[in-house]
Amino acid sequence: MLPRPLVVRRWDHEPEAWERILTALGFRDVRARLLSAPPGPRTTGTLLVRAVA
Repeated sequence: MLPRPLVVRRWDHEPEAWERILTALGFRDVRARLLSAPPGPRTTGTLLVRAVA
């Protein structure tokens, strides 16, 4: 029997949605931006989110 793969929870929201969610939770100075993927076969970029408690 093969071991079950590890599962990572993922919250897939647009940057604007993260800003709204975190602001509603009381964070301030919320910034979210999407960095484009580097050249190559993968097209998923990197989401950077910063918020101050």
